[in-house]
Amino acid sequence: MPELRLAKPVKNASNVLKQLAKRYRLAIISNNVSDLLAKRILKKCRLEKFFPDVFVSSSIGYRKPHETFMDHVLEEINVSPENCIVIGDRLNQDILIAQKNSMMSIWIKLSEHEDNVSAKDIRPSYEIENISDLLSVL
Repeated sequence: MPELRLAKPVKNASNVLKQLAKRYRLAIISNNVSDLLAKRILKKCRLEKFFPDVFVSSSIGYRKPHETFMDHVLEEINVSPENCIVIGDRLNQDILIAQKNSMMSIWIKLSEHEDNVSAKDIRPSYEIENISDLLSVL
């Protein structure tokens, strides 16, 4: 599994997530081939304790930004869109699914994705450069 081999912890992620988890219910939403792989990546990065909920496209049957993906997530966690914030690194998946559901969104520009080059017309609520910046936005 190349994704598991390539997965590396983001600097300060554990400290930031520890603080956010005190105030928010955190969940992973991922276009992934398996929820097991997503959970193994979280475990490898020592972040699994912060994410009680993991939702992946292979289990839901739709990929982000399809509306049915987020409908499923919202129903499972019993939360309304106005009470959710989507944080992600892909404009055409993470930020677009937030827009489609009238949610606040935060784009973390951790690395360059080719997907983002053609998606510059998708506007997040906030843009940040690193995960530590979440603490000043939230």
